[in-house]
Amino acid sequence: MHRKTEAGGVTAFHYEYDSLNRLIYLEHRREILDSLGVITQSVLVNHESMKYVSYDGGFRKITYNSYNLPYLEETETKDKDGSILEQTQRMLMASSEYKKKYFYNEKGLLARISMHYNATEIPYEEWLFKYDAYGNVMEKHLFKNEKFIRDLQIIYDTKTQLLGSTIQREENANYMMILRFQNY
Repeated sequence: MHRKTEAGGVTAFHYEYDSLNRLIYLEHRREILDSLGVITQSVLVNHESMKYVSYDGGFRKITYNSYNLPYLEETETKDKDGSILEQTQRMLMASSEYKKKYFYNEKGLLARISMHYNATEIPYEEWLFKYDAYGNVMEKHLFKNEKFIRDLQIIYDTKTQLLGSTIQREENANYMMILRFQNY
């Protein structure tokens, strides 16, 4: 359960999981509290339920709304080693689809994530990753509609291999932030 305090009460989210620790039920409630913080009234705002079908190399998840109508279908495909290759979200009522494709380098480290909308060839968002010889992330680049947006560089101390500093650059805003880490 997760609660967020608001005027005169709390917004509460109740979660149920199956034996594989997958979310199968989500309930959103508005709970009214008295002056001592005791719940005097609990009103169901909405709920969702999820059903899963596992298959070799992935799963399919269907999410149902408060009227028990399916509105979201999610699939995930993995390779034989368990690395995610593709995740798809399909909005059943709106006929729209979002797809994430994952690509790995020769060491099995994540090299690129590309996100596509409605089966377009060109990703609307893409993340590129570069690593040092130890497998630490050195650079992370964000592109939107093939335009460079953000650069994050991570610099490690050459003696300790601990995080030394980060440099983040926002291309559109002409903004740069440098963080240095010392004495930890």
